[in-house]
Amino acid sequence: MVSTLHAQAWVRSDTGRVREENQDSYHLDSDLGLFVVADGMGGSEHGLVASRLACSVIKEVLVSNREVLDRHAANPTSQHADEIEALLTEAVQHAGHEVHRAAGALTSDGRHMGTTLDAVLISADVAFTAHVGDSRIWLIRDKEARQITEDHTLVQERIRRGLLTEEQAKSHRQRNVVTRALGVFESVMVDSLRIVLAPGDVLLLGSDGLHRYVEPHEFVHWTQNTRGTVTVEAMVNLANQRGGRDNITALLVQLEATDEFVERTESEPAPDHMNALRRCELFVFCTWRELAKVAAACHVRDLPPGSVIFREGDSSRECFIVYRGQVRLKRSGITFADIGESGHFGELSLIDTPVRHATAVAITPVRLLVLSHGDFHRLLRDDTALAVKVSWRLMQYLARTLRSTMRMVSQTPGKKP
Repeated sequence: MVSTLHAQAWVRSDTGRVREENQDSYHLDSDLGLFVVADGMGGSEHGLVASRLACSVIKEVLVSNREVLDRHAANPTSQHADEIEALLTEAVQHAGHEVHRAAGALTSDGRHMGTTLDAVLISADVAFTAHVGDSRIWLIRDKEARQITEDHTLVQERIRRGLLTEEQAKSHRQRNVVTRALGVFESVMVDSLRIVLAPGDVLLLGSDGLHRYVEPHEFVHWTQNTRGTVTVEAMVNLANQRGGRDNITALLVQLEATDEFVERTESEPAPDHMNALRRCELFVFCTWRELAKVAAACHVRDLPPGSVIFREGDSSRECFIVYRGQVRLKRSGITFADIGESGHFGELSLIDTPVRHATAVAITPVRLLVLSHGDFHRLLRDDTALAVKVSWRLMQYLARTLRSTMRMVSQTPGKKP
């Protein structure tokens, strides 16, 4: 049975208290599963043209390739998910090209026009996202708002480099300078992500006029205590009350189970598997967006008690994170470690192809998140910040393990360190 979720959506867009025109645009299509927020740039009417054109082009590309969406909805395999992710990225790129071409026709003085854009495409129980600029997408789950996009702005780049703190960035005079937008150039790099959804999840797309004034914990409050149109109106009204110096758009998507919904048990990790990754020491410094990338790269393996995961002397290219249950590690028949929830083992496989120096056995029913050597290196190649964080934590862990081993050797009679 295919897991499916029903999406209900509401939107409110407002000019704000300072601007004369609302250059934000949006698209809401629950049947197609497409939700878009775009914030136009370019002065006068050009910003509005850019944002409207981008929304329109993305819909056209997806509608003309509906068979790709239908294949995934009927059979949500990793291959079909890859096809949708590629299609959504292509749609955003095409939108950027069309905005760039329109700018040449409309701005005779050679000025640019463009738009930021956030898009969510929901198929079966997966949300595919595309992001360019400084609007944002949040996933609200378990009374927590998790930002799943990273601003393409000058100040965010300085935060990444450690030159600014989050608090300093809020009042920085260049906080609105974007480093990516659709239409400014013929092509643009698009951030993409896929997230396995669960009933009760809420997705919020908001322009910078919203998140400049309303905090994530307030998003949680409104979604917990109100519903539908009332929720988005409350968010926009709050942004206006606190200044409203920009256009404000809030688009809310509520996910509910259908009669056909069944929880995933394999292929991609279910939503609650994210918590195991968050607690795992290898990923403790990762943002939620980065954890979602790791989760998408992992495969799930369920094993009964007594199952041998690998044997001493085997050659393997997989690292394991324990989601549920307990695994025992033995060397020469002697137990030297029991690994519980959020623990990991086999991590050397991420950087080498070692011969296993232990046997790993499930001593209870276990669910493992399995990250292969190849998938790990693809993650690091595609995301420099993630590469630095995980590589540093991995080196710290291996250095600590080496020191512990050296102490044990030095304390063994007749042995020299």
